[in-house]
Amino acid sequence: MTVHLRQVCLVAWELGPIVEQLRDVLGLQVCHRDPVVQQYGLENALLPIGTDFLEVIAPIEENTAASRYLNRLGRNGGYMIITQVDSEETQQAIKARAIAARVRIAHEERRDGWSFCQLHPGDMEAAFLDLEFDEEVDYQGCWYPAGGRSWRQFSNEDNPIQLTEVELLATDPVALTRLWGNILGSSVDDPEYTINLANSSLYFKQKLETEYPCLNGLTITVRNKDGILSRAKRLGCDRADDQFEICGTQFYLRSFN
Repeated sequence: MTVHLRQVCLVAWELGPIVEQLRDVLGLQVCHRDPVVQQYGLENALLPIGTDFLEVIAPIEENTAASRYLNRLGRNGGYMIITQVDSEETQQAIKARAIAARVRIAHEERRDGWSFCQLHPGDMEAAFLDLEFDEEVDYQGCWYPAGGRSWRQFSNEDNPIQLTEVELLATDPVALTRLWGNILGSSVDDPEYTINLANSSLYFKQKLETEYPCLNGLTITVRNKDGILSRAKRLGCDRADDQFEICGTQFYLRSFN
């Protein structure tokens, strides 16, 4: 059984400024905009980050799930963790464990060669968890939400970048780490509040009293860390050493060895 982190979704009140910041600071390019999300009152943009993806969504209608979440959070922020699993059997096994843990299914859909199942953030606490299966099972190539294979022409292979960890704020990190780990069937490191996926990890952090449980940060490994930090500082996005903020989300930088 393989569970691969393939995409992270951020949510913002306005799409354009966030896409511009991701382009200007990280050098990411939009590879796909999905017209289907309009039926949910949203617009979106997908940007390759290595062979995985950052998605940004924004409401274009009132009273959408995204706008209600933004109102609860009180700012832009992280929204959804999207995984790619190796088979429909893996997808169904994770779904069954979620139901056994009394986690609701928020939405699921099936099309030719592709399907997804989203677990409700009210039960997963920190974010939606989306389980996607693509019959090609190509973790570095075809990805249906990004329009298939055409995304590769928008990936800057001369400037390597890799998404290595997602930080989630939790009311009780131990309990939430175990819930997510049991559902995903993944190994759990309790002292570190960490779940290891095939290509990355999920880290659960104690939230402050004033904070809302959420997808709070992304650790990315890059080649030109100093250049990225310089551009972030120029745009006023820098927050600390090796850290900047875009879309209410902390970006922690690490260098390739």
